[in-house]
Amino acid sequence: MQKTFFYLLGLAVLIIGLPLSFSGAEAADTPSLSFGIGGGFFEASDDDFRKEIDRGIGRMSLNYLFCPWLEVGIGGMAQSKLVASDLNMRARINFMEDQVLVPFGGGGIDMYWVLGDFSVAGDNINRQGGYHWEGGLQLLLDYFDPSQSKEIQKKWGVENSYFSIGYRQTEIDNFGKADVNIGGKMFFGEILVEF
Repeated sequence: MQKTFFYLLGLAVLIIGLPLSFSGAEAADTPSLSFGIGGGFFEASDDDFRKEIDRGIGRMSLNYLFCPWLEVGIGGMAQSKLVASDLNMRARINFMEDQVLVPFGGGGIDMYWVLGDFSVAGDNINRQGGYHWEGGLQLLLDYFDPSQSKEIQKKWGVENSYFSIGYRQTEIDNFGKADVNIGGKMFFGEILVEF
């Protein structure tokens, strides 16, 4: 638990310090909100839990962008036997306007709800909390059709649109207090639009 706390604290310091290390940010040109929707494949760490749930999972997120490099948001994932929500902080290595490839990394806290019956040693598990970390790459879609991008911006207010691919690792074991970790690894893709 203590080790986890220091990892998350170090990540928070890095994420907050990264934007401050760059100068000349155009705050007025920075979109303030982003919305993402996508899906992926989830593989639970626990063998018994893996047998109970499906691999496919859908996800959504709503984020507030402090600057081009830092966003904080809420998100959710769902499938037939599992629903999850998270509070997420993500740093993006976005150092120039209209950058085509944008690497990202982040972490946060999660809550998982198991739909149906799943028990370990006679104890029914229906809700557990934990944390996650993630990393990936965003591809700026505006680059491929600038004229259409400008039209969408005028009509809908969409500043940028991205296709993201990434990897997320979750530890959902009530921060080390539960007998079983219902978290795991997830490979995901999503469409993200900034307003």
